[in-house]
Amino acid sequence: MTNRSTTEQNQPHAELPNPFRGAVEEILAEPVPLVNLARIRARLPAAAEPHAVRRAWPARFRQLALAGAAAAVVVAAAALWTPSSNAWAQAIKQVREAKSLSYTELLTLKGQEQPVKTRNFIATDGRKRTEHAGMGKARGVTTIFDANGFVRITLIEDSKTALVPDRVEAPGGNPRPVFLAWLDSLKKAGDKPDKELGRKVLDGRNVTGFVATLGLLTFTMWVDDATGKPARIEYESQIQGTGYERSVMTDFRFDENLDESLFSFDVPEGYKVGPKQPALPSVPGGEKSIVEALRGYTNRADGKFPASIADWGPWVLLVSKDSRDGKLDPEAMGMLAHLGAITPFLSSMRKDDYSYLGEGQTIEKKEAIVFWYKKPDGTHRAIYGDFSVKDVTAEDLPKK
Repeated sequence: MTNRSTTEQNQPHAELPNPFRGAVEEILAEPVPLVNLARIRARLPAAAEPHAVRRAWPARFRQLALAGAAAAVVVAAAALWTPSSNAWAQAIKQVREAKSLSYTELLTLKGQEQPVKTRNFIATDGRKRTEHAGMGKARGVTTIFDANGFVRITLIEDSKTALVPDRVEAPGGNPRPVFLAWLDSLKKAGDKPDKELGRKVLDGRNVTGFVATLGLLTFTMWVDDATGKPARIEYESQIQGTGYERSVMTDFRFDENLDESLFSFDVPEGYKVGPKQPALPSVPGGEKSIVEALRGYTNRADGKFPASIADWGPWVLLVSKDSRDGKLDPEAMGMLAHLGAITPFLSSMRKDDYSYLGEGQTIEKKEAIVFWYKKPDGTHRAIYGDFSVKDVTAEDLPKK
């Protein structure tokens, strides 16, 4: 027999006919985990010991045997190793088909080292329970929303107080709650991501990362290699001035049997009912609500504009200092209703398509633009210090 090179001896597949030789070379080039290779060898002892095969069989039978072994290796490896794009498709399928859902969310706040942690439960019909972990010595706060996204009850654990607002009927049917926007967006994802990030170890688990931009949101999803389930989903805030930078969601559980008591609007035993606020009035939303919210704020703040139209903290402090017995006057209620209508309007636009410029401004600067936004048709609108609204060109807008 003609002597063969060391390379040929170490690569018995080199003598295989195509397409088997190419298939084996592709398998060997792929990052198949060592444990899977061991399992393949255990199933295919002939392929694991090619020299014994060569010694025992004539050349023609040896070639056919190795060809068959190579085909078996291809089939076995394909079954043991799943391309990463399939991992994305499998995870998205679970998100898309989920009827109920629970997850932990970490909100990274600007200027704060520790993120705010909540545990969220979403029922089949869209109701939501949010359990906000207390900070420091304070205990938590639980809020329960109805299927339209309206708060129905808030439970303050420290004082054992239940805040029960008047029930609000959603105008125009049954709109989807704003808090489900990220989930609705992700459900529309296709079976292929925009980008693959490769593999890494996350919280002791081997995961594969993907990036996908869906509408206004860009998601980073890490999928557990062992289970095929989402291990972590991240996205950045799309609203300027919210006070938080990004959301990180973990510990996903799909289609749990969530107890109905989690979404009950009844006051639990041991809780007292706090001051009841009247229902917020219906407002138009859009630029009209921005105008009226800013008008209400400046009326109470000596003509000064707020630092943000998305961070509600200063607004609540402003109206609560004049409240009586914890109740707000109709003007304050109207202002907060307009403020609440601003968030869906801002979330419908990209970050670069609007800007709030009112921080540090007063109503004395009547010609100053305090807010502008870009309409879907490409034209621009601006709100001025005197609360007038005009069409403007991109060249007329203040530089950021």
